Formats: sequence, C-alpha cells, structure tokens
Amino acid sequence: MKLNEWQVWTPWGLPRTGQITDFETGDDGDVRAGAPVPGGLGGLGSCRCVDMGDGTVFDYSTGLMWVFNPSLIVPSSSGFVLSAKGGWDVGTSYSIGDLVSLAGGDLGPFYICILGHTGQEPPNATYWVETEWVDTATEIPSIKKEAWVDGFARIAALDYCGYTDWRMPNILELTSIFNYGTDEGPWMHWHPDDTSNRIIWSSTTRANVMSRAYQFRFEDGGFGSTEAKTSANTGQHWPVRGGFIRKHV
Repeated sequence: MKLNEWQVWTPWGLPRTGQITDFETGDDGDVRAGAPVPGGLGGLGSCRCVDMGDGTVFDYSTGLMWVFNPSLIVPSSSGFVLSAKGGWDVGTSYSIGDLVSLAGGDLGPFYICILGHTGQEPPNATYWVETEWVDTATEIPSIKKEAWVDGFARIAALDYCGYTDWRMPNILELTSIFNYGTDEGPWMHWHPDDTSNRIIWSSTTRANVMSRAYQFRFEDGGFGSTEAKTSANTGQHWPVRGGFIRKHV
C-alpha cells in the first residue's frame, strides 16, 4: 500500500509514550501527556504505525517512514528476505526471497534470489541481488553490526521500495517509536526477529564530547553515548525517511 494524496500526515505534536499503567498520581501512566494516536486517517482507524506491505512502516504520529526490518532489505526492490538458505548449492531450487552465501553460511558476500531457478550461481544479476545488510545466511538474521561512520554512506546509497532519500535517524526519532507501555518494544512490534539485542546508532552526537554518538537500546528504550570514531564500537543501522528536514546554510 502506497501513501495516497489524501493520506497526508498532520503534525499532532509530541506523541504519547504508550505507558497507560499508573503507579503514582501524576506519573506518565496517570497523566498520559502527549498527542494521542491519530484516528480516522485514510480509513486506518486508530492505527499509529501501519505496515505498508512493501517493506516499510509509516508512523502517522510523526510522519516518519521506517524500513520494516533492515536485515530483510532487498536492494532496488519492494520486497524482503523470506528464507535463509545458508551456502549456495548448485542442485538446490531457489525461490524469490531466498538468502544465500556463496562462500558459506556465515561468510559474505550474501545474495538474495529475485527470480526462481535451479543452478544459477551468484552473482548472476538475472537471478540474484547482493545485500550488505546481513551478517549470516544460516537464519533470518538480525541487522548487521558495524561502525557509526560506515552507516552514512550505506544509507545514503540505499534504493529501497522506490525511495532514495533514506537517512540515519536522530535519537529523538528512535525514542519516538518505542512503546513504553509494553515489554514488546517498538510500536512496530511485528518485527520478525528479536529486538532485545538491538543497539541502533543514531545520527546525534553528544554536545560536550562530539566524538561520541548516541545509541538506542530496543531492549528497554534507553540510550547512551559511545565513542563513534572507532571501528571497535559497533551498532546497527535502521534507515528512516520523511519528517521535517531543513539543512543549515
């Protein structure tokens, strides 16, 4: 489902955290400050985050579009990885969405089938497309972990679901999608892989130590800063697009 002209995001203000249980009078669960989940938009009822069915999720509270799951990205496509097949085998029949490794299950490069076949070895572009968003082909993987600086070029070059204006989210955008009223994590709780170990890089640096960037934890909705100018510290990248953007001059 693509956004139609009548499905225009309206700025509702800072969204609620999702906490609805009160433990003390005046706490967040009692007051529930912030904009409610918008209802009636495009016939979507009270849904806040909507699976667009093309590998993206749209948040009607913030106007942001997120990649449904970066580890499932099929570059230059409106599709996603469906099955991990390990190392490529000449006698195996492959279907659209199958993920393989040419050198072995945990060794790159990794390829995704875009046309069903048997016996066509990667990187035959008729049948395979390479992806750099995974670190294994033995299972539906979590997002590849890498250094902060490596994410900017990767995201800037991303062509996915017909959009090329993806970017690294800032720390407030990451916290905005966490539902603090449940232990399931983000509002987009239908992610097929475990979110408990996800440490997501933000584009936001720490004001008094500019070499440190903030990372967001999906396990508990917390965040902290870590040294970003070293390859020793890694995290995951989760592309986003949309929102109000004004580049300084």
